[in-house]
Amino acid sequence: MDDGVEVRHGGLAMRQLGVAVTHCKLEPMVANFMKVLCSQEIYRYALMEMGLDAPELPMGMLSNVHLDRCKELLLEFTKTLKSMKETGQKAKAVWTDFSNRWFTLMHSTRPLIFRDYQELADYVAAPFETVQDITVASHLIGDISGATLDDPLSDRYKKLGCSISALNKDSDDYKMILNYLEKTYEPVKVADIEYEVSVENIFAVESSADPSLDEMKKLPNKVLIWCGTRSSNLLRHLHKGFLPAVCSLPVPGYMV
Repeated sequence: MDDGVEVRHGGLAMRQLGVAVTHCKLEPMVANFMKVLCSQEIYRYALMEMGLDAPELPMGMLSNVHLDRCKELLLEFTKTLKSMKETGQKAKAVWTDFSNRWFTLMHSTRPLIFRDYQELADYVAAPFETVQDITVASHLIGDISGATLDDPLSDRYKKLGCSISALNKDSDDYKMILNYLEKTYEPVKVADIEYEVSVENIFAVESSADPSLDEMKKLPNKVLIWCGTRSSNLLRHLHKGFLPAVCSLPVPGYMV
């Protein structure tokens, strides 16, 4: 485990959220956005959803050495899979061995034996990337669970190294995104229930980790794509830019 305070304990508690925004010098919509990213709850929920929420282990504050070992094991196994000729019980033994080794490094309250690429993506690659993101968030946020009079949200905003501004709802960019959303988004259906999407606010972001907007405008092959991610992953994306997937797998989201 790394030195520092894990964000599940160092982030803003529920009772502090409103007070932190009140004392913040940022533009109100940006302050509310930062309030969400600096709260304990989104990180608690993400780790709980993935079964990585053992109370005695700071899974959101792993060292780089530990994360590198996890990554090496995953890449080694994906390489093995691509050349594996075993079938039946022999193939099952290979998957079982990897599952045991993985949960030795990435402790879970709900361990399982992986069986296919989709489970590898859902229960190994995606949780690993989320733990990486939460570890970055823990380092950026530190311990702001105390008094909020010194405006911790503005301080963490400066650490991100990017500018965030809310788009005016009458602007051309805002209307363009709404238009794209209406024409390209298909509702997600689970059993008999359809889940649609609505827009509350749109923010323009310029990160020092990515090319500037002016540089992007000069590119000849620009396309707009939707990229969904957890709230718990956003601080790392804002701070370090959008990084490639940890591995290549023949499933959506990992085909690189």
